[in-house]
Amino acid sequence: MPSRTRVPALAGALARACHPAPTVAVTVLAGLAAVVAGHTAGGVALVALAVLAGQLTIGWSNDLVDRRAGPRRRPP
Repeated sequence: MPSRTRVPALAGALARACHPAPTVAVTVLAGLAAVVAGHTAGGVALVALAVLAGQLTIGWSNDLVDRRAGPRRRPP
């Protein structure tokens, strides 16, 4: 189990690695689309959580692949 001092550092690293601006933008747009489509509040929340989970997974796995590829393969 991580020490108490490492937990905030890990949380910060995960937050930065998920590419927060696009993650929030896509999640909000998906939530708005669910509202426009007429979903209930629970349905909107479910859509937003599903999209958020997908965006986090994409961001973290992208950073992991970039890390393994090295600095030559990272996009500008």
